[in-house]
Amino acid sequence: MPKVSIGDCTLYYEAHGEGEPLLLVPGLGGVGASFYKQIPELSRRYRVIVHDHRGCGQSDRPVMRYAMGQMTQDLLRLMDALDVEQAHFVGHSTGGAIGQIIAVEYPQRLKKLVLSSTWTHADAFFTRLFEARHALLRHSGPMGYLRAASAMLYPPWWLAQNETLAAEQERQQAASFPPRRSTPVTSVAGSAASSLSTTCRSKSVPARSSDSSAATGPASRRRSGCSAACFVRRRAPPLSVASTSVAIPSA
Repeated sequence: MPKVSIGDCTLYYEAHGEGEPLLLVPGLGGVGASFYKQIPELSRRYRVIVHDHRGCGQSDRPVMRYAMGQMTQDLLRLMDALDVEQAHFVGHSTGGAIGQIIAVEYPQRLKKLVLSSTWTHADAFFTRLFEARHALLRHSGPMGYLRAASAMLYPPWWLAQNETLAAEQERQQAASFPPRRSTPVTSVAGSAASSLSTTCRSKSVPARSSDSSAATGPASRRRSGCSAACFVRRRAPPLSVASTSVAIPSA
């Protein structure tokens, strides 16, 4: 099992294929294995790197206060440990928030940025949703939380056709569930939120979330034929933005 020390923590990671490095970064409580359907195809062209966030999966699970800035620094240190100076970046949900922070504060580390089902800040809907998820976890435990999350994240037709797969995913996630912790996830970062606006449209997020902040004008670019269409507007030096057809299997 490949693990690497990033100083105060050891992270589990996997690298597949050869070519330019491509980071696939999962959501909150996510593990690199959530990209299991994308890795075989993408590793034909890229050196695909996935990892388990600190506190999740096979990475160290210290009981501490977790925050977006700390999760971003974990990923940058992982890149350093693997001698990755610059990489393409696909970030889902919290992984997308991490990507936005890097784009604003460390743009030289990114070649292309793909954002899926992510956010820049919390509005009333977002805050209520995460308050409800927190209450579910507190009162129903990990399995109750995971089963409710599946109902919120997947469309009804998919759950009807994949109940066995969903149940197995929930079982695996519960077995490696993070320790009790406090994780502020309601904003990207002060500097990132003021310098970057983004909207991502995807079937895997409620329409209300994906419509929260639209970027328009010549600084924004959109490529059609994508499951997640990402718009980015930045005040920092230009960053190449790409969208691709990526089916995200879990949050």
